[in-house]
Amino acid sequence: MKTTKQNKNPQIKNAPTIKTPATLPTPEEIRRRAHQIYLDRGAVSGRESDDWLLAGYELKKESSRE
Repeated sequence: MKTTKQNKNPQIKNAPTIKTPATLPTPEEIRRRAHQIYLDRGAVSGRESDDWLLAGYELKKESSRE
């Protein structure tokens, strides 16, 4: 979920709100999720890049919902 920061200074009127991006997953979070995907697939090697990309995608999608 994207958050907005409201301007709390009463002297500045009609100041735009600032939208901050969702927090991106860390490489360690991606590594753990990719490993879980690997295990869920039956621990068959050869798709490490696919697992890493899928893990990153899932975690980014999850963080954008918050």
